[in-house]
Amino acid sequence: MKTFFFNFEKGLDEKYINWTKEAVQDFINLFPEYKDNFAIKEGNLPYKNIDTLETIVEMNKNVYQKRGDVFDEQSFWQMFDRLPDGSYKASLQKQIALASRGGMVDIQKLSCLQSDSAGNQYSASTPILINVTKQRAHGNIRGISTELGINISAGTCAALGYQGEDLKAYFKDIVIHELGHTFNATHEGRQNTVNNLGMHCTDKNCLMYEYAYTDESFNRRKKLKEPFCQDCMASMRDYMQNVLSFERKNPNHITLDDEENQATTPATSNTDTSFKTDLRAMFKISALRQNAQYDEDAQAAHYVATITHTDGCVDKITATNKTTIALTAKDRDGNPKIPDMQRFRDIVAYAKKQNLPIKFGNIKAPEFKACLMIACLEADPPVQMIGAPEMNNEFLQKLAPEMQNKLKNTVDGLKNKQQLPQQPYKQPKIVLQQETNGR
Repeated sequence: MKTFFFNFEKGLDEKYINWTKEAVQDFINLFPEYKDNFAIKEGNLPYKNIDTLETIVEMNKNVYQKRGDVFDEQSFWQMFDRLPDGSYKASLQKQIALASRGGMVDIQKLSCLQSDSAGNQYSASTPILINVTKQRAHGNIRGISTELGINISAGTCAALGYQGEDLKAYFKDIVIHELGHTFNATHEGRQNTVNNLGMHCTDKNCLMYEYAYTDESFNRRKKLKEPFCQDCMASMRDYMQNVLSFERKNPNHITLDDEENQATTPATSNTDTSFKTDLRAMFKISALRQNAQYDEDAQAAHYVATITHTDGCVDKITATNKTTIALTAKDRDGNPKIPDMQRFRDIVAYAKKQNLPIKFGNIKAPEFKACLMIACLEADPPVQMIGAPEMNNEFLQKLAPEMQNKLKNTVDGLKNKQQLPQQPYKQPKIVLQQETNGR
């Protein structure tokens, strides 16, 4: 469990306290598959014994050395108070007093101090300190970070001239940016990075951009939905999975089958049906945008919904759980047909939200496979596919000319942008199966 410990300077405006908590929660929410690995607490982090503190001394010496700073061990020990139970705590107020001069604080000297019992600062059990000061920082620094935590100057942010919602958004951006560093978003050796006051991303739309704190970058990001680019997200997920060994809550795959009975096995009384909420919200909104009618069987143990179009065609979606989805469609006369293209895009969006690739299950109709491929490739960035057919002449000849051209054009467009999905894909997968009532 990775625990965030909030530590606020006395007298800090309540709004910054609330914004800090919101920013950390927003960061956690970016990783739904790892969300259960995080916890949040407030207050000074206690240390059990002097041996632990001696380990922390060595850790901080290394951190200071990497920054090119001199570590003052005498000042370091002055930061700690002994508690009645014999443990020690690092007082943020003492750190600020030692690091302040002329009404400003050197936040680079506010140590991010923590260690687990083994002294391993990179384990999942090691807490992360979130220190926030009300004073302005020397050098107009907004925030700094290490693998061990982040220090933020609310005073510097307040002095930049932002007001209201802009100030809130800017402050939260800084907190999330520094957390990006802590979680290895722009590690050395990664492509699309530059070393400028630390490793930063070269994507101007990414919060890890090297000039992310400028007015130009801030105004540009306000128009974007996601704070980080896909490369930075992938780096952080890799760090969580391979370095911190976080446990994934998300299932391994979503299945789209071609036989309804495989996707509608009755759910047991212990089955988690919370997945229905996500599917319901997605398909209801999608139907509304198409001016179609959404209906759901509320009595079914599994998820069963239909979307009826104005021309009388009906798409049917069935799911036993969040990993197994069946998709079928009929025309106005009740004859089987390929589902509306928007249904494929809906399911791809659902997979993308959970950072899971699409696996092609037992799908018989070539047109169904082609529609699913197009939806995966149209996503920005494209969603990874597992088990997709090779786009060779044997497969293309099974498709109608119009579908052939659409698939070819989609692939050619991505080749020109150099955005084709990379293989192999190491993350767990979503498997979609086609339900075609015997087609």
